[in-house]
Amino acid sequence: MNAPVQTAPAVALQTQPIKPFSLLIQPVADNEQIVLAWENYQELKQKLLNNNDYQPINGRQCIKKSGWRKIQTAFGISDELIKEERKDCDKHFVYEITVKTSAQNGRFAYGVGSCASNERKFAHPEHDVRSTAHTRAKNRAISDLVGGGEVSAEEMISYPSEKPAEENVISKAYMDKVFQESGNGETEMTDRNEYDMTEKQRDYLVSLINQKIYDPVEREQKLEMIGGFNKSDASEAIGQLLGE
Repeated sequence: MNAPVQTAPAVALQTQPIKPFSLLIQPVADNEQIVLAWENYQELKQKLLNNNDYQPINGRQCIKKSGWRKIQTAFGISDELIKEERKDCDKHFVYEITVKTSAQNGRFAYGVGSCASNERKFAHPEHDVRSTAHTRAKNRAISDLVGGGEVSAEEMISYPSEKPAEENVISKAYMDKVFQESGNGETEMTDRNEYDMTEKQRDYLVSLINQKIYDPVEREQKLEMIGGFNKSDASEAIGQLLGE
């Protein structure tokens, strides 16, 4: 006699409901949760960072490298060097670096930073220029990942010894050397395409560009453009940067 066949009880299949497709981009959490997370971030900066982590530049308190490293540690963010490129220009070189930062939930962000060897006088040009470009890229990637969107202090170069009032006086002196009033009251150029800009003009232009142009790509483009300037070009560029 054959033994009875035992069968396992039927198990109902569990299916997940299919969410309707939508072209709208929805927040990842409730409004209250999002606002609370942002408030927590602002509170964290107040408690975690101190005066040594900020650099006052042009009336703004910009977070320095030390501050962004604290924020990186607090959020458990990892970083990775993605791309590094050294570009040789006419009389200087530029480092461009891309850094990727990743959060524990899988989100990531890329930051691009560059630095030119003629931005200022570097004690160790090859190392310092590369290091500055890497710091700018990493700071920006961290800022984007946490949603800060802030420009780091290392991206906003300032020269405290150069006061705006003195800059205006110097620029007027440059303009007087290049332009003169004609008899009919119109302004005409005296040195157009005849003489290269002076070393003082070049140094002053580099200083103004580094102070007033925050975007690293645009700043590098401006620095490359001034290579072929004559006195007239330099004077005009100085006036534009000073808003004259």
